[in-house]
Amino acid sequence: MRFGGRNRSDRWSKQCGAGALPAPTIYDRTMEQTPTSPYDDACADYCPYFQEAVELIGRRWTGSILKVLGDRELRFGEIRSVIPGLSDRLLDARLNELHAEGIVARIDDCEGVRYKVTEKGLGLRPVFESITTWAQANGAAESADA
Repeated sequence: MRFGGRNRSDRWSKQCGAGALPAPTIYDRTMEQTPTSPYDDACADYCPYFQEAVELIGRRWTGSILKVLGDRELRFGEIRSVIPGLSDRLLDARLNELHAEGIVARIDDCEGVRYKVTEKGLGLRPVFESITTWAQANGAAESADA
């Protein structure tokens, strides 16, 4: 269980039938990656890796936090001041989640605590660029229709 106390194994078993294999996570590197994998046969149309990734980056404010951090190292207050409406409690929770997943690094030194996106997190850059392009195109279209 990683996200919000939900039990993916139960959900996976319901979708794939009795006796199905437990749900893999995007962090499970031991799973066989060939077309003959038992996961491919169990649920050909459902990808648990995709679902885990979407749940991680789709949580409230996570995308904005990662976009603000970009290539920079920022302090907690600097991140909070750039994102309007983000509470201290929620920012702390998201930074802890991202740190636990290895997407954000926490740098603690004599000057205080700073956060930066790791190499793993930088791999999400093309995803965020695509989402930004899509959002700008569709946001403009919706306001023109109104």
